[in-house]
Amino acid sequence: MLSRWRKEAREGRLRGRGNVTLREMRDIRKLSGIERAYALLKEEHELLKKAIRFCSTRRPQWDEVLVAPTTSVRRSNLWPVVETGRRAGNVLASLGTSVRRLAAILFLLGASASLRAQQPFLTDDPNVTARGKFHFESYNQFAVLSVIARPGLSQDTTNLVLQYGLLERVEANVDIPLLLLMNDRTSANAFGLGDLDFAVKVRLLDETPGTLWPAVAVTVALELPTGSASRGLGSGFTDFGVNTIYQKSLAKGSTLQANLGYQFNGNTLTGDIGIRTIGRILSSGVSVTYDVAPFLRLGVDLNGALIKDTGPGGRQLQLTAGGNYTLAEDATLDFALATGWFSSPRFAVLIGVAKGF
Repeated sequence: MLSRWRKEAREGRLRGRGNVTLREMRDIRKLSGIERAYALLKEEHELLKKAIRFCSTRRPQWDEVLVAPTTSVRRSNLWPVVETGRRAGNVLASLGTSVRRLAAILFLLGASASLRAQQPFLTDDPNVTARGKFHFESYNQFAVLSVIARPGLSQDTTNLVLQYGLLERVEANVDIPLLLLMNDRTSANAFGLGDLDFAVKVRLLDETPGTLWPAVAVTVALELPTGSASRGLGSGFTDFGVNTIYQKSLAKGSTLQANLGYQFNGNTLTGDIGIRTIGRILSSGVSVTYDVAPFLRLGVDLNGALIKDTGPGGRQLQLTAGGNYTLAEDATLDFALATGWFSSPRFAVLIGVAKGF
């Protein structure tokens, strides 16, 4: 029967019905659009699976690829890098332009996820610790003090910071400073615990790609007078303030952060560093960081504070240059050099580490 119908159709004796109705045409076009969209989604899904598999491939750690200048380069040292590059080329060569861009973005995110821009800079970033996770930071800073800090000549600060993700976008942290104050002959040196600082950071908004909208967070901080004010280790006052944080990604792997804060009472004193005058203090800061390599981030930071109707002792201004070097997964070595004016140190050098767990 089927062969008979085919024969009659070829001979023109078997014909279909007349013109297709407008409704049927719309249904056909709609069905064709759905089929094309499904095929496109299926192709994108397969390509995304390839990109994710590539980004999940173990990348060699720094100690696997660094080779001393006096030694010969062995195939076993560089082979992981060559193999990773070969796989990347094979995967990316099979992708379209838009998907290649997506794979590159995923690779950069995977390579730089362990870098944090907060330490060693004074300007904060909106990143928060993941829920149920801890993040530990520690640094040591040696500072040559300004004339305003006399009888203090220099200060060595060891700061311990523990952060914990309370919720998906909420982080709590505590700062524990240990201070060594080196004074002139008119006053004795001092060593001990400084004022403890407690803070809660809330990430309010994420950055919207392709627009001017930045990521936004807010921090509420409370500093308790746990340090000895008579020995110069503490301010003797309870400090309370709010800081707003903004971050926007720029071109070529650079990031801009900006802070604007207001301290309602107390001062900014940590040992001999900071504004001694008690009152309402306006603070601000801006920093720019650049990912030089997947394991290295460098940046500059300008941070200041001001209390109204005071002289140089009621002002702070500090310029910092430094960065982060990735040691292992979610672990960095932090370093910085700083110079300042007014109540800020004339010169400071900082070295620290950070680790998430």
